[in-house]
Amino acid sequence: MSATKPEPSTAVSRVNAEHAPEPGPELTVRVECGGRAYTLTLTEGDERHQVEVVGVDEHGQVVAELHGWTAMSSADATALSQLFAAAVRLEREPVTHAQRRTKHGNSHRAWSEQDDQRLRVLASAPGASITALMEAFGRSRDAIRRRLEKVGIDPDSVPYRL
Repeated sequence: MSATKPEPSTAVSRVNAEHAPEPGPELTVRVECGGRAYTLTLTEGDERHQVEVVGVDEHGQVVAELHGWTAMSSADATALSQLFAAAVRLEREPVTHAQRRTKHGNSHRAWSEQDDQRLRVLASAPGASITALMEAFGRSRDAIRRRLEKVGIDPDSVPYRL
């Protein structure tokens, strides 16, 4: 049973310079995820920009806070806000064993003694390579390398490809 990860939502707004409070235009990004809301606000100044990040929980209590001034161009400020928004979009659900097995059929399955014996033979044979072993066992590169080590074969002695 796995916990369902909350879906983040992102809203980006740009206030026109004519309607923005002084000192200049403001760019705001709001992200909501898991009962918390985070707001990044960048306010343009003449030579420096105010940066403010505030996060609140579902009860309105502040859980994260960052305030400061920085010298950056408007393009930099826009890129920074987009960077924060993109970071949220990059969060991914964990990959399941079944999903891994679409690429490596035996991913996360136990190795048998017969598998270990076969691995020793194939890894020691002329023309052996990690990629050939990956195909033969339906395992990832890391799984093959770890198992080689476990059965007493230096994984670096087997080339990745021939």
